[in-house]
Amino acid sequence: MRKKIQFGKIDWSGRGRKAYAVELEIDLREDKFERPVLSICGSVWNTKHTDIVCGGQCLDDLLPFLKGNKEFKFWHKMWKKYHLNDMKAGTPEQEEAIREWKEAGHRYDYTEACKYLESIGLYEVEYHGCEYNGVYKYGTAWLYQPIDWDDLNAILDRLGLERHN
Repeated sequence: MRKKIQFGKIDWSGRGRKAYAVELEIDLREDKFERPVLSICGSVWNTKHTDIVCGGQCLDDLLPFLKGNKEFKFWHKMWKKYHLNDMKAGTPEQEEAIREWKEAGHRYDYTEACKYLESIGLYEVEYHGCEYNGVYKYGTAWLYQPIDWDDLNAILDRLGLERHN
């Protein structure tokens, strides 16, 4: 299911005039294994609403303009956690190690990430999932990360879809 959500206008240009409309496009679909996959993209429209001045994975850029908007904050959180959750370069333990490494001040670089994982014994790990089964080397396939049930139900509620038990 695809849904567009409008968030009003912001002062994108910094000229003191809220003239740029903000929109999020939420796409929740099932993959070939019938697992939920989430995609969230943002758009900032020009003043005439004929083209976007910013689009795609720009939710971090939009956050300062919409930090008081609870709905936007919810979607920003879901984007951070689950955007393209069927295209993860690592297993859950590899992804967690990379997240902590980045939080420690490292800028993500694939080669450096691989070196780091190798240094802590996580570059090659045993992994069993629908898309891969065996010893998995970081970044050699796209892996699926499940959406937590509570988060999935909150997403479904906001999209007006049936909840899962």
